[in-house]
Amino acid sequence: MTPFLGSFLITNYLTTCFGWRLLPSLALEPPSFTGGLFLGGYSFLAAWMVTSLSALSKGDHRRAKRQPWSTFVQEAIFDGEAVGWAVTVQLAMCILSRAVAIH
Repeated sequence: MTPFLGSFLITNYLTTCFGWRLLPSLALEPPSFTGGLFLGGYSFLAAWMVTSLSALSKGDHRRAKRQPWSTFVQEAIFDGEAVGWAVTVQLAMCILSRAVAIH
């Protein structure tokens, strides 16, 4: 659970760093782990669920046979990928919102 919860908070923190123009509640707050009503954390959950679909469709049963440290490392890598996708999509949305706000 540690990589998952850490990734949730990291994504939420990075979301508050963008300074959204179309969402005033995020633009007024300084970057924080609890800012923006956990919008970043929820985007992490969405990215995590989408990236989990491929593992679920494959029926990956190897997790039960891994050692604890190996499981921790694999879950941290998986959660890191979900953070990357969540932040990438949010950054693209932020850039598009700024482009719309300028025009």
